[in-house]
Amino acid sequence: MKEKKIVYLASGDIQGVGFRDKVKEEAKKRGLSCSAENIPPPERKVRIELEGKWIDVVKMASWIRSIEGVDGLVSFPVGNKEASASKNNK
Repeated sequence: MKEKKIVYLASGDIQGVGFRDKVKEEAKKRGLSCSAENIPPPERKVRIELEGKWIDVVKMASWIRSIEGVDGLVSFPVGNKEASASKNNK
């Protein structure tokens, strides 16, 4: 199955509450490569880069959306000139 790399911007009350570590730990359990970093204030966003099997990346995105405090998740396929693929709010 083809590997995909997707960048997500998660928004909400998620900086400084262990969100990044939680995401990285879950990605590792799912066999995905992951990085997560805060975007500097005044933004309340975290940039998450996931790489792995497409279905696993999609399932991981669904899991991220379910985390308390996440109120939005926007995806950006890496290497695609069309930046925004989707926006999902709770």
